[in-house]
Amino acid sequence: MAMFQPILNGKNSKTFLTPSKESKIPCPKCGSKLIERVGKRGKFYGCSAYPKCRFIVNGEPLDWSCPDCGSMVIHKKLKSGEFYACINKDCKFKQKAEEKEAS
Repeated sequence: MAMFQPILNGKNSKTFLTPSKESKIPCPKCGSKLIERVGKRGKFYGCSAYPKCRFIVNGEPLDWSCPDCGSMVIHKKLKSGEFYACINKDCKFKQKAEEKEAS
């Protein structure tokens, strides 16, 4: 039987997460490893140092940096297709997944 980890989400609600898998990618805020988790809204990656570090990302983190600003790049899969995007909100880097694989 798998153990579930309760995570407080708001004032009184709890979200129970399935067992997690550790990623090789370090957290950009604190340097700890990122962990793949599944919540009620789907798969996400969060910092293993939670609750000290609350970094989360809703795409698969990649081991290469943004060519524009140097931040982490994630791989997102949406109905409109797959693409790579920078996690920095001020950066506008976004590229279709096929373009990077062909390069």
